[in-house]
Amino acid sequence: MNEQTRRRPPRPSPALVVACVALFVALTGTSIAAVGIVIPRNSVGTPQLKKGSVTSIKVKDGALFLQDFAAAERLKLQGPKGDKGDPGAQGGPGLAGIEIVDVATANDSSATKQVFAECPANKRVIAGGANLNTTGAGTPALQASLPLNNGWRAFGSEPVPYAGNWHVRAYAICANVG
Repeated sequence: MNEQTRRRPPRPSPALVVACVALFVALTGTSIAAVGIVIPRNSVGTPQLKKGSVTSIKVKDGALFLQDFAAAERLKLQGPKGDKGDPGAQGGPGLAGIEIVDVATANDSSATKQVFAECPANKRVIAGGANLNTTGAGTPALQASLPLNNGWRAFGSEPVPYAGNWHVRAYAICANVG
């Protein structure tokens, strides 16, 4: 073989090599970087952050709450003490002389019973209640327990006839109200 037949193709110029490498990096560089580095979710925390790397510009407005700040920093958020307000009106005397008045019906086998526990003239009813007691297992029932005028009313009856004795008791809680 002679020298002319074995000739090599001409070498590419340095400018062509640089252009091809730049084109290759431009077309594939970001996809290679994204595939090559995988960061697991929640893997970056306080230990991985360098001191001073998170600045106020990097924190989204409204993303921090009061508990996110140290106690010493929270104290700095307190403003100056305001002026003393006007005194309020004098409150009433409240309750005094609390007394419980209780009244019961006769303990017998009547079909209906009604009782009224009335507060003394100088006091007002503030609460009350009632109960029904039987001498055995039976059917009498408390039908009503409610405030009425200045006392407490209770009413009971036998929905089914009952041979035993029973009674209704009303309680009125009375007090001087100022």
